[in-house]
Amino acid sequence: MAHDLPEQRVVGNLIELRTPDKKHVVYYPQRLAAMAIQQKQYSVFHTSDESGTAYIVALQDNGAHFRITGHPFHVIQVYGNIQWEERSISDKNGVFSYKIAPSLSALNTYFDALKRK
Repeated sequence: MAHDLPEQRVVGNLIELRTPDKKHVVYYPQRLAAMAIQQKQYSVFHTSDESGTAYIVALQDNGAHFRITGHPFHVIQVYGNIQWEERSISDKNGVFSYKIAPSLSALNTYFDALKRK
């Protein structure tokens, strides 16, 4: 549901995404959002905010969803275990790595299974 989605805004060629605690922001390339909305190509990426909290964010056609929140070591470990194709975008902001989910169903199934563990 749209009201459950975090606050976002465009900043240059990036999207600024408010973290779940609403105290920090993280950024991702606008091109990833376009891929989800226009091409139904869903992706996940890991990032962290200035407090050191790390996240796995899933981009779907209805917006960005924080799927995992925690210590950077844990988040990187979970992200590393995702066996999907990894790609990267290189631009003036640097290199941004992400993984492509085979489908929206596969994305949801993967993260729902993690919740049950």
